[in-house]
Amino acid sequence: MKIELFSSQEFSERLVPEVCAVVRELTETHADVRALLLECSLLPPYAAVLQKQTGLPVFDYTSLIDMVHTALNRNTRHYGPFPNAVSAFSMAFPNISA
Repeated sequence: MKIELFSSQEFSERLVPEVCAVVRELTETHADVRALLLECSLLPPYAAVLQKQTGLPVFDYTSLIDMVHTALNRNTRHYGPFPNAVSAFSMAFPNISA
């Protein structure tokens, strides 16, 4: 068995067309696909290429980590100060404690 080693550039030049072809075949065969999930840790750098090709949302482990982190760590620095948010929430949903 012969193992070929590639530089990062060679790897990308070989990988991108192959992945794009697989995704194109997938989306043509299954018109109901609404998003892509990249499970391989080598693929996140190519998510933008796949999104541009398909027009679909593309998720990977880095976007999942970002989504979970954002959901667990809401910060007024990112969303602006809302001093009345808790009272507004309490008025809108009186049966739920904030």
